[in-house]
Amino acid sequence: MISPYLIVLGVVFGATIGYLANRLAIWLLFNPAKPVRIWRFKFQGVIPKKKEELVARIASLTAERVLDARDITKAVSEVVERELFERTNRLLGSAIPLPLRELIAERLVEAVAPVLRKGFESLEGRLDVEAIVKRKLSEVMDKDIGRLMGEVIGNELRYISLYDSLLGAVVGGVEVFTLHLLSSI
Repeated sequence: MISPYLIVLGVVFGATIGYLANRLAIWLLFNPAKPVRIWRFKFQGVIPKKKEELVARIASLTAERVLDARDITKAVSEVVERELFERTNRLLGSAIPLPLRELIAERLVEAVAPVLRKGFESLEGRLDVEAIVKRKLSEVMDKDIGRLMGEVIGNELRYISLYDSLLGAVVGGVEVFTLHLLSSI
């Protein structure tokens, strides 16, 4: 018969090893930020080491699939048109009845909007979203990528560590049973 202490010990060791190995792996993704030389080997966190490549790829994907120059100019154009309508409405004040004020503001926006849109469309060709995203990502990654990722996916990383701990506990239990079976042969 297997000692209950041996089973508990195997499960606890397995869980501890699973948890610590995962925490170390996560830490090594981001640390050390600067290369560290130990004897003949140089170590650096995977993400800091591949920063330039990661920044370029994320910026490219963002500009291709998430946010392009047309999206930005359209959003800015809509905000400017709405602001023009609201300011015109306010400038006309309470001296003019509300329906007439709104009609004047609408007509002004209708008259000016095509000119604004044309100006924003000409901006589309000169707006390099990829370069903007690249610059901003580089600034953020230079400051503290580990902290930023912790804010974004910190809970998920903790759950992964806990799942690995659970998996380690199961492996530890199976190992105890396997060793017991092998020792009884």
